[in-house]
Amino acid sequence: MPSLTTPGWVEQFGRVAVEAMACGIPVVASDSGALPDVVGGAGRLVPPGDAAALGSALHAVGTDPQEWSRCREAGLARAAEASWAAVADRYERLYAVATHATHTARAAEVLGRSRSSSSPTGRRTCSRGRCARQPIGQ
Repeated sequence: MPSLTTPGWVEQFGRVAVEAMACGIPVVASDSGALPDVVGGAGRLVPPGDAAALGSALHAVGTDPQEWSRCREAGLARAAEASWAAVADRYERLYAVATHATHTARAAEVLGRSRSSSSPTGRRTCSRGRCARQPIGQ
């Protein structure tokens, strides 16, 4: 996947690289834009615009059975990290952490006020994005 950054364009996600890895095809990509993050060590990266390096990497992957196998296995594992289920799981964890932090901050604010009042109302506890009020002291 040769890619060349220009003043008006930088390679984004590089979906074709993930699709190739998901099919068990070793990936050779430019070290440009988001491609190093997408490939993540599962393939070969070459300097952008270096046709000789691109050709050499393609030749090495295409003729060396061990390199082909290494890139294939690493690529399949890397592509699995970009499956719909894997991405959804990471988003769910992100939202759980974000809502937990929000509720924790709000609970601290409420507790701060309730400590100064004569009748404390309780505190919030959060687990996996769900919050509940518990009496103070538990």
